[in-house]
Order: sequence, then structure tokens, then C-alpha cells
Amino acid sequence: MTGADPKAVDPRSARPETPGAETSAAAPTRSTWVLPREAGYLITAFAALAPAWGLRGAPGPLYEEGFTVLHAELVLQGQTPGVDFHALYGPLGPWFMGLWFKVFGPSIGAQRVVGALLLIAIVLGVRQLLRPWGRNVATAAAVVTSITVYSAGTLVAVAWWFGLAAVLWGVLLLREVPPGLLDGEQTRGPLATSSTPVQFARLAGAGLLFGLALGFRPDLALAVVLAGGGALWAARSRAAIRRAWPPMLGGFAAGLAPLAAYTLIVGPAKAWRVLVTGPVFTLRPYRSLPPPPFADLQGLSRTLSLSPKWPLPAPPLAAQVALWFWVSVAATLLLVAAAWAARRSMPALVPVAGLALALLPQLVQRPDLGHLALTTAVPLAALPVTITTLLVARKSSPRPDILALAPLVPLLLILVLFPAPVLGPWSRAATGQSTRDAGVVTVGDRSLPVAASVQSPVQRTVNELAARAGPGDRLIVAPSDLARAYDNPVALYTLFPDLAVGTYHSEMDPGFTNVAGSSLPDELAQADWVLVSPSRPNLAEPNRSAEAGDPAAQVAFQKRFCPVAETQVLSLWGVCGDG
Repeated sequence: MTGADPKAVDPRSARPETPGAETSAAAPTRSTWVLPREAGYLITAFAALAPAWGLRGAPGPLYEEGFTVLHAELVLQGQTPGVDFHALYGPLGPWFMGLWFKVFGPSIGAQRVVGALLLIAIVLGVRQLLRPWGRNVATAAAVVTSITVYSAGTLVAVAWWFGLAAVLWGVLLLREVPPGLLDGEQTRGPLATSSTPVQFARLAGAGLLFGLALGFRPDLALAVVLAGGGALWAARSRAAIRRAWPPMLGGFAAGLAPLAAYTLIVGPAKAWRVLVTGPVFTLRPYRSLPPPPFADLQGLSRTLSLSPKWPLPAPPLAAQVALWFWVSVAATLLLVAAAWAARRSMPALVPVAGLALALLPQLVQRPDLGHLALTTAVPLAALPVTITTLLVARKSSPRPDILALAPLVPLLLILVLFPAPVLGPWSRAATGQSTRDAGVVTVGDRSLPVAASVQSPVQRTVNELAARAGPGDRLIVAPSDLARAYDNPVALYTLFPDLAVGTYHSEMDPGFTNVAGSSLPDELAQADWVLVSPSRPNLAEPNRSAEAGDPAAQVAFQKRFCPVAETQVLSLWGVCGDG
């Protein structure tokens, strides 16, 4: 199929053009060959849906998935994040999941439905974000985004996915308001007249989503400012921007209502410590990582393997992780340069670059596999636009064959430079291999997907706890080295809804749990049972998490508890002398 994309959008205004029309500014950045519409829809649907279905029963990260489910259950019990249990992010995540569980019941599966919907929304959102550059680029963007976000190999509904999806769709709502509608002829005063109810709703909806994003992740404020501000600025006069403010601010205030309510509940000082001081300043020395080295894997990356076996040559595994990081950083900086160069002729690129730039600090401060999956989709998906825009800015006219191949650039980079950490997990998800390789641990009507290799010993240990514990007994799940308090399998709590969580520190975050004055030693002195997972020294990271903290909790544990059931992957400890 050849000819112009009839649904193409003019990047100068980010609004649909008359079918069949091409603008002089847009034409140099599009190929003359256009993917058939039906094919584009099918590819996008597969990219968004197939990995989500393939991951439905896969083993999840016991730490992240555990606290996502556990904190929501604690909210249902009337507890408050940051007051009754340790939480690092905004309160809206546990509150939303608590409401979801209220309707559908608490379970790993119910939580994964939300996680799948969020990832689907992000795949479709990035596709729409790049739709102004034609169907080819948009479809490729959906595939690249799918490969990137599903490379985490999990459907955990983490707060970051909530916030990122809200920012993405807030930008898209802003872009749907025609710049000319706010320039004075069609409206008088604020955009609140009955002649423009749809546009008013879009502006208010964008503000609402931006406010909600901060309720999930306050550290997404930079994304709201750069991406939201860029979308509002694009091709609009100062007068138009002033007219857009009232409905946007109204929606933004409504979106901030949960965060404001939380601040009133816990107090401004406590809210500041929970939402800002803790995650930004206290935790950072224990989580920050240097750029990935080319010669050695660090931390969780050491669990990586090249699967499936690629027929093409690939760099060593450590080099692949490092290349993923550096290619993403370079793609972000080039995207910002392209957006600046084309800010007048192609303002639709400004919010794309703003969003990518806002995500860069998250990537740089902790460039592990998880954060690479969280932050690199936008700059990689936008690479075709970045390349063609920079070529046009240099007064070059890209040849049609170059334009036709441009959407494939990020896919080729992934295939050749870093297939193992990206295509490996994605292919296992898309083919359903992740679920087929899983085992399931069950206690009553609760279940937990785990790796098949550990299912048997974990099941034996939790069966022992289920047989011995009584309703209301206090349970603590902990790593064996409480002086470091790292890599805790929080999800085990979710198997025992009749037992009380025996500690404020269910996450066991270093810098909070293993410091002088922590409540954990006193909580251990009152606990009835402790599920202990072995330390994994090979996952030690080059930051303060490798340092031993206060030994008081370890001393309290050794003084009170004796082994009841032990395996290599999980052991049960009870109060010495009981039973």
C-alpha cells in the first residue's frame, strides 16, 4: 500500500488533517509507504495484549507484588500508609487497590488484572503520543513500548505504572484541544462556555489525571511540568494558554484531593517525611547505582540469562545491560535536541521530549533492569521521529527508503545490542512460556505463583505454618540477615489473611528497618512466627545496602526464635520452647 496515511496528524498542531492531505512540515518525516490500517491495529493489539495474557500466571517479584497486595489489604483493615505500615510512595496506590479488592476480593490475580490494564494503557498511550508522525511510526512505537515495559516479566500494578499512565493520557487529552479553539474567536473568557463542553472536559480531565499521577508518585511532578506544560504550550498563544488554565486547574485540584486528604489525616510534617524525605533522601543511598558496567553484571542483573538462544551474535550480557542504558540516555538527549530544533515547526514533539527528559533522573539514579523497563519506552519508541527530525533540521531531505526503515531502528537496536534483558523476557511473556514454567503455592483459598524450582520447598514450609499457627498470631516475613534487611519476600504475607502482620516494616527497606531506633526489635519480641528467606550475597549492590546496620533486630530474633521447618529457600521459625 502506498500513499499518504489518511489518518495522519500534522505534528505542527497535533490535530487531524483533512483525509489525504499532507503538510509541508510533516511530509519530510513520513514514508510514502503506509502500513495497512488493519495490520496496524492487529500488531498493536498483539503487542498490548499477548504479553499480558502470557504473564497472567507467571511468577512475580515477591517483594514488589507482595507489598502491592499486602498494603491494599491493610488499607481494607483500616490502616493508613506511612502510619500503620511503612510505604514509600503516594497513598493513592494502596487506596485504589484497596477499593479494587473491596469489589473483586483480595488476590494476586485481581491485582494482576489492574497491572495488565495499566501496561495496556501505556502501550496504547505511547502509540497515540507518536500518532502525529503516521501509522508506521505509531505501530512501531506500540511494539517497542510493549517490548520495553513487559521486559519486567510481571504484571505488578506498581505506583509508577499508575502515575505514568495518568501523565501519558493527560498529555493526550490536552493535545486533543485544537489550538485555534482557544485563540479568542471561538471562545470568550475562560473555556467554560456551553459551546465548548467537550474541550472544557478535556482540559479538566487532563488536569485531573496530572493531579492523580502525583497521588500515586509525587516524584512524577517533573513529568507533569515538562510533558503537561509542553502539551499546553504546543502551538498556542499566551492568551490561549490563559483561557485553558481555569478548567485545567480545577481538574488538577480535584486530582490532588486524595493527596490533600492524606496530608490532613497524617499531618503535613508526617506527610512530607513519608512522601518526600523517605524515598528521595533516606532511601536513595541504599538504592542508587552507578551506570551499568560493560564487564560485570551488578545486583539483580546477575540472575539474567540469554533466552531464547538468538541466531544472531550478541554482546556479553553485562554489555547488553550497559548498552540498553547508554542507548536510552542518548536517545533521550537526542530527542530533546530534536524537539528544540523543531519547536516551532513541530510543537507536538515538545511534550514527547518533555516526558522522556522527566523520566531520565529515575533511570540515572538506579539503572537496574527494573528501572530500565520503567523509564526507557518513550525515548526508544520516539527514535524514528528523533532521527528524521534531526535530518530535516540539518536541511537534509531523507530518502523514501530511509523513511520507510526509520520505524524499525529501535527494534533493530534492541535485537542487535541488547536482546537478552528485553526480548528474552518479552518473548517468554508473549508466548506464554512464563506461565507454563510456573508453580503455584496454595494455602486455603489463597495462591501465589512462584518459580517451579522452589514450589515444593515453599509449599512444605507454608503448610507447616498453616498447621501450627492460630488466628491472630503475629507473623513476620524477613530475610535471614536483618542487619542488612534486603530482598524480602513480602508476598508470603498474602497467603495468611488470618494472621496479623507483626511489623510496621513489612517491606524491610534498608535505611529504615536496620537503623537504631527501628521498631523491628520490639516487634520481634512480640511475634509468634517468622518466615525466613536466605540471603543472596551474589545480589549485593555497590551502594549502602551492602553495609550492615544496627544488629538489634538480629539479636532479638536469635534470642526468641528457634527453627521449626527448614529448607534451602524458606524456613519457619517459632518461639523457642513452644510446642
